[in-house]
Amino acid sequence: MFGKPKGKTKAPQIGVTFNHGVHGKTFGCVACHHNGREESCFECHGAVARDKQLTAKDMIHKGACVKCHKDTVARNSASKAPTKCAACHGGGAE
Repeated sequence: MFGKPKGKTKAPQIGVTFNHGVHGKTFGCVACHHNGREESCFECHGAVARDKQLTAKDMIHKGACVKCHKDTVARNSASKAPTKCAACHGGGAE
């Protein structure tokens, strides 16, 4: 039968724009590149958790990225750090 799916449905993933230069100037490389290593976040934080590493999704949503954005806005209400889903995902729901 056709109709509305039961239970939760997964929203389509929409790419996120990340301004590497602004983040690097503001926070320094080691804020994200642990121990000064220059590899991409996703080299360790992939789609599957391993060796107690957060997945990329969890690192962004439950870890440092969203936490830092919320803390920044709490300290400075004029901050442009996005904290809502749609602000990063261009159409996602909060």
